[in-house]
Amino acid sequence: MPAAPHHADPNRFGPDFLVIVTARHSAGHTSIVAETPSDLINCWLAAYCINQSHVSEPALGEARRMLAETAMYALSRAEACGMDKVSGDMSRFRLRMLIITDLGPNGDPEWDPDVLGADILHVLPLDREQAATWSLNWEERPISEIRSLRHCKNLLSSAKMLRPHLTDPTIITELDQWLTVREHLP
Repeated sequence: MPAAPHHADPNRFGPDFLVIVTARHSAGHTSIVAETPSDLINCWLAAYCINQSHVSEPALGEARRMLAETAMYALSRAEACGMDKVSGDMSRFRLRMLIITDLGPNGDPEWDPDVLGADILHVLPLDREQAATWSLNWEERPISEIRSLRHCKNLLSSAKMLRPHLTDPTIITELDQWLTVREHLP
């Protein structure tokens, strides 16, 4: 089984780190001005969107890594406020894959293609054989099982573009087998 997912450490950003203009510092901690949990999630998703939108700007060069880290930090905060983990993982994987394909690895595990491949495999809600079996008659399955199949398909969306950058034979084999199954998922 692949190692636990590697995520940006939210604590590596100091108390002076500005995430978004709606963030303010209170007693040394970043806080968001919001009234409900949904407001908090939306504020953090706004921070994610602002930073993520700049990640694909080639003129920003290596600064794109910092923007991606900031966007992933915002995702982790949205998840801590109650956002769906699968959505966060899908967005996080896409960002990491974009940086890996555009800028390449740099020694940080966050930008290591094999670590990303292992992280994708680690969070899949089904094993490959179960997903393959369920996909044969997915129309007849309960909605919860169809949702699990969709989660597998969506979580694997970054794997196809990541594939040429992988070097670990175990990760390559496992992802190749999953990508074959993915073609049959709803």
